[in-house]
Amino acid sequence: MPEEQIEAIESEIESHIDNTPKLRKQRKLFVRIPGIGEPTANALLAEIPDIHRFSSVRKMVAYAGFVLSERSSVTLRGQTRLSKVGSTRIRKRLFFQPFLGSAITHL
Repeated sequence: MPEEQIEAIESEIESHIDNTPKLRKQRKLFVRIPGIGEPTANALLAEIPDIHRFSSVRKMVAYAGFVLSERSSVTLRGQTRLSKVGSTRIRKRLFFQPFLGSAITHL
């Protein structure tokens, strides 16, 4: 996709969020989280357009796929890892965010 098309789409997304009070307010909440900038906040809004549908932060975190699961067998005891339940797009976006920021800073 040419750079001009990407910029045009990003501009439309920004304009839509800016012109929708509910989305604008939710983006402000996301951006207040350390490490979350406007591009990531916009991506989160695409996946979770209404954060108020969750009765608690814990439920939203679970929806995003940040739930630990424990693996146990005869040889493995109590090893935890991220569960594969939840939105893979949100999990990937948030999980790789620090790595991307670090890579860009070290270029």
